[in-house]
Order: sequence, then structure tokens, then C-alpha cells
Amino acid sequence: MTSDSVWQVVRYLLIAAGSFATGKGWVTSDQVTGIIGAIGTIFTVAWGIYVKFGTRATTVDTAARTDVPVISAATGAVR
Repeated sequence: MTSDSVWQVVRYLLIAAGSFATGKGWVTSDQVTGIIGAIGTIFTVAWGIYVKFGTRATTVDTAARTDVPVISAATGAVR
């Protein structure tokens, strides 16, 4: 199972929980949309901080060397 599949399942679970809460009358559908959006935003920010924690910038001279591995900021792939 890929990470995209996992996040899709998480999204569906959040939607199901929101639908249940709406059905019980605890929240409105507009509130569910806002809550799920807020959870997604908070998770995205937290993940970005976690991924970048402990990294540091390098000089142009070091980055230009072919023997120094380069890690993609978007995917984490090493080249």
C-alpha cells in the first residue's frame, strides 16, 4: 500500500466520522468541512516541520560537487 493510499483511507475515515457526527446533530456539515480542513492544514505544517528538523543549508561550492549526495526537498530522494 502506497502512502497516497494510506492518506486516502485516512481522509475517508475523517469524512465518515464527520458524517456520523452530522447525523447525530453534534455538528453541521459546514463545521465538518472546516474541521477536516483544519486537521489537514495542521498535519501538513507539522509534517513539514518534522521533515525539515535538523537539516541545514549548504554552500554553493559544496552543492556543486558531484560527489556530494543531493536530497530532494519534495520527495526525499537521494541523487
